[in-house]
Parts: sequence; structure tokens; C-alpha cells
Amino acid sequence: MTGDLGLIESDGLLTLKGRAKELIISGGSNIYPREVEEILLRHPGVAEVAVVGTPDPVWGENVVAFVVARNGSELSPSKLDELCLSQIARFKRP
Repeated sequence: MTGDLGLIESDGLLTLKGRAKELIISGGSNIYPREVEEILLRHPGVAEVAVVGTPDPVWGENVVAFVVARNGSELSPSKLDELCLSQIARFKRP
């Protein structure tokens, strides 16, 4: 369970409407998904992003980012990771 609220449209697409839970707890640290999303949205090739926590047996939750590229853009996971590392603490990066 990610804590996100959404609905499945008649065409089968999932539309996220908000969050039931505004916090990811990983290794005892609080991580706000919106903070990570705002960093990823700074990349010119990112059109949309959603950050959620997924269950982890050791850490409690892992930070996971779902990223949509702008038309014609190619996104490199390593470049997005570099962006995150330059802007936020290492434990917050997806």
C-alpha cells in the first residue's frame, strides 16, 4: 500500500487524486514525497513524477519515483540520481 488516493477511469487509466499519507519513513528517517518530487521536476526532461513509499522488511519503506519523460526526452536514471544527490540528502533519494 502506497498511501496514495486515486481512481481508475473508464478508459483504464489510473488518476492520482492525492495522498492519504504525506510521509515515508525509511530507516527511522522522515521523507516527504513532495520534496523529492520537486527536485525531480527540476530536470528539463521530466514531465510528471510521483514519489511513493514501498514496504521494506529492513528499512520500513523504500523511496520509489515514477517518472514520465517529456515528449522527445530521454531520461537517464543516473542523471536523475545525480540531480537528487546534488539537492537532497542521500537517504531521501529514490
